[in-house]
Amino acid sequence: ITDEFMADRLSWRIPRLEFSGTPLVDVVLMFNRHNRQQLILGDAALADLKLSGLLRANNIQALLSLLSNQFQIQADFEGPDQIVLRSRM
Repeated sequence: ITDEFMADRLSWRIPRLEFSGTPLVDVVLMFNRHNRQQLILGDAALADLKLSGLLRANNIQALLSLLSNQFQIQADFEGPDQIVLRSRM
């Protein structure tokens, strides 16, 4: 049995986080509860940004892609466990 096989079989246990006009500060808190890598708002103006969507709690990369593509937010990796979010505008 491979690690990939086991991850696939256990994927149902990973919660999906659903957002509907949810402030980014709350989205960050939800993701931080489920991941070793912690998101940090490096720009206080981002806190009230509203997000809508459905993402797996362990899929930080999907969230970072959404933030980059839709909201011009960059992710700066500071150490192995911290990702600082900053506006590119």
